[in-house]
Amino acid sequence: MKKLLLDEESPELLAILFLDLDRFKSINDTLSHHHGDVLLRRVAGKLRKCIPSSDFISRNGGDEFILVLHSLKTVEEIEEMTEQIVKEMSLPFYIDGDKVLTSTSVGIGLFSKECQ
Repeated sequence: MKKLLLDEESPELLAILFLDLDRFKSINDTLSHHHGDVLLRRVAGKLRKCIPSSDFISRNGGDEFILVLHSLKTVEEIEEMTEQIVKEMSLPFYIDGDKVLTSTSVGIGLFSKECQ
C-alpha cells in the first residue's frame, strides 16, 4: 500500500466529506426528474456558499457530493462547517412553487501531517 506523504506546502489537516441527500429518490419519483435536477443544482450552490472558495466540491453521482477541505486548520472548524451544511440542507427548497424537503447524511475522513 502506497503511503501519502505531505510536503512542507501541504495543509496541516485535510478533510474529505461524503454527503448523501436523504429522500432524493422519493423527490425524483413523486415530483419529477426536473425537480430532482433543480434540487441538485441548488444543493451544489448551497454547498459552494458553505465552504471556502479554495476548497473543492464535486458531485459524485446521483445524489452524492464529495467535499475536499484543505483550508481549515482544526477539527473544530471542520465540525462547525459540517453542522452548518447539515443545517442548510434541512431548510426547505422551493422549486416551481413546491416546497421540497431533504436532509443529508455526512461521512468525514480526516488526514493530518501528524499521522504520517
